[in-house]
Amino acid sequence: MTPRKVLVTGASGYIGGRLTSALIEDGIDVRVFLRDAMKIQGQKWAQRVEVVEGNALKM
Repeated sequence: MTPRKVLVTGASGYIGGRLTSALIEDGIDVRVFLRDAMKIQGQKWAQRVEVVEGNALKM
């Protein structure tokens, strides 16, 4: 089976954070897209995800 990596936007919010946690618990590699990576520093899963910082509104 091909390994999957899932992109989660809004991982610093309530729903995105819970989704990220659930995906990690299921053994799925997770990449999160955030405007400010510092906002997830308190999350227990913060070191277990690939973080991409940016803003979808700016090109």
